[in-house]
Amino acid sequence: MIFATDLDNTMIFSHRSITGNKNMFHCVERYQGREITYMTDSAIQKLKFLMNNIFVIPATTRSLAQFNRVQLFQNTKYAIIDNGGMILHNGMVDPNWDNHVNTILNQYDFE
Repeated sequence: MIFATDLDNTMIFSHRSITGNKNMFHCVERYQGREITYMTDSAIQKLKFLMNNIFVIPATTRSLAQFNRVQLFQNTKYAIIDNGGMILHNGMVDPNWDNHVNTILNQYDFE
């Protein structure tokens, strides 16, 4: 079974989205020393359960650097980042997909 999910505003939320009891939220991403995204403890536990039992595939618009800041998703077998422009397999850029994307991009003149 596969569970593919978006990250921002689906699985993780910025401080602007948090309402109610702030003690229910746990920081899952830091940037330049500040906490920037959160999940509830309940959501973290459920996500960990899923990750131990099925394929969880995060799919996001985030760049590699942005994705790598969210530690909860670093041990997924696959991740789709950069709006599908990059696929990670065991945390590494998938060379077959990278070659495929570059072959397509090389057909265009971006100057």
